[in-house]
Amino acid sequence: MNDKRDHISCCAMQVLKESGCAGFSIENVAVQANLELSTVLLYFKNKEILVESILISFVEQCTAHLKSFKIEENRHADKALNQFFLDVLEYRESDACAAVFKELWAVSLHNKELRLVLDQYYRELYQIVFQQLQTAAPEFCDELKIDHAVCFVLPFMEGYSLTRSTLPASVLFLSEQLSKVVKDILFN
Repeated sequence: MNDKRDHISCCAMQVLKESGCAGFSIENVAVQANLELSTVLLYFKNKEILVESILISFVEQCTAHLKSFKIEENRHADKALNQFFLDVLEYRESDACAAVFKELWAVSLHNKELRLVLDQYYRELYQIVFQQLQTAAPEFCDELKIDHAVCFVLPFMEGYSLTRSTLPASVLFLSEQLSKVVKDILFN
C-alpha cells in the first residue's frame, strides 16, 4: 500500500472508533485525514470500499495478534490454558478492538461482502484456536473433543468483545473459568 492510502485508512479507523457507524462518512474521514474529499475518493471510491478496507486490515491485525499467543508445550494444562485465555481476553478487552469490532460487525449484517470477510476471519480463528488447544490437550485426545472446545470458546471470545464493558467479572476470573471448562472438555 502507499502512504496516503494507509493514512486515510488509519484516519478512517479513528473516525469509526470515535464516532461509530452513525458518524462515519467519507467527509468525516477527509476532515480527520486533513485531505480534500476528492483525494479520499481517489483512493476509496465510496464508503463501502473504505469500510471493507478497514475490516480487512482489522481482521488481519486480530489474526496476527491471536497467532502470537502461544500455548506452551509441556506446561501444566491449567496454567497453559489460563495464560492463553488471559492473553486473548486482554487483547479483546482493549478499547480499540472492542469499539471497532462492534461497529464492523454491525455493518457486516447489512453488507454481504463484509460478512464474507468476517466469515473467513472466523474460519481462520477456528483454526488458530484449534491448533492452540491441540497443544494443551492430552496426547491422544480425540479431535472431536478439541472441536467441541473450540466451538465453546469462539462464541465466548467474540461475545466478550461486544459485552466486556458490562460484565461485572474480571478478565482474570473469566480466563480461569474458561480454562477450567475447556480442560474439562479436553480431558474427560
